[in-house]
Amino acid sequence: MEIEIKDGLKALRKKLSDLGYVSVEAYFAIDFLNDGCCIKIGRRSSTALGSPGTNYFAKGDTFAECMRDANEHIDGLPSIGDVRRKEFTAALARLIEMGREVGIEEGFVNPLSDMMKKLSTNIIEGK
Repeated sequence: MEIEIKDGLKALRKKLSDLGYVSVEAYFAIDFLNDGCCIKIGRRSSTALGSPGTNYFAKGDTFAECMRDANEHIDGLPSIGDVRRKEFTAALARLIEMGREVGIEEGFVNPLSDMMKKLSTNIIEGK
């Protein structure tokens, strides 16, 4: 059983790393009070100073159930490339709005707005 747990946790960490996440971790714990177990999965999307980490607690009555829950969670995560594209698009939208608020010339802001529309379309279409 110990080898199964160790190999399962390694596989979860590899899956997260393959998506591009950093500082990945996976821990298995038994909850004696509630007769169950959980796997804590931690990840960060950036190595930048102050970048927040995210934890997910996969739960189940058995290790196999915890692994199934953990795998389903990871399978639903976007790749780090998708996360960064979304962050870039949001930052660009804020800059365009800020430019309009402070009176930046339309000739400068409009091309940025056009690029923003193309980026949004590409993201939606998965390009």
